Amino acid sequence: MVRYHEAGRFCEKDAPWDQISAMYHLERAAMCGELEAIVALGQCYLQLPHHILPEIELEASEENRRKGFLFLLQAAEAGDRPSMILVARAFDTGLNLPSDRAMDWKHAVHWYDSALKMTDYDEGGEFDGMQDEPRYLLLARLAEMYQEGGHNLDADPQRAAMEAMKGRLANQYYMKAEEAWSMMEE
Repeated sequence: MVRYHEAGRFCEKDAPWDQISAMYHLERAAMCGELEAIVALGQCYLQLPHHILPEIELEASEENRRKGFLFLLQAAEAGDRPSMILVARAFDTGLNLPSDRAMDWKHAVHWYDSALKMTDYDEGGEFDGMQDEPRYLLLARLAEMYQEGGHNLDADPQRAAMEAMKGRLANQYYMKAEEAWSMMEE
């Protein structure tokens, strides 16, 4: 229904489409557990780029920040990798974190780890959804957090070293993959 509203299927030819009804249907889809709607609402409430109803911009307010974070947390719990990373970064840096929550690196580590364990392929096994956030960047951040400690996370130099080594290896594999792709294109 949201896409039909956005496409102007429910209004006269030259009339503007009904944004209020479109948001209503997006919220109902999210209430029914539609992951795409949950992610879109989270992004919309947090004023992040979103591909569903991109023309709609909601007011920046503490209530909208809280709603947006809760939607992204729900999407992360449902297995949406980009939402896991957004939630991890919120707990890590405080960015997009509502005022009723505090930075918590223990939670950030949980969500970064969850995102790192994800593999995302299409039916043919060809698309790697992890290219949007390379593993080595997430591993490097985990190493930094374990090295420094704080925000409810105990410093763990041994774990920091392990994560840093994984990050270096992941970066090397990433570079090798880039080299292989460039050779194929020649």
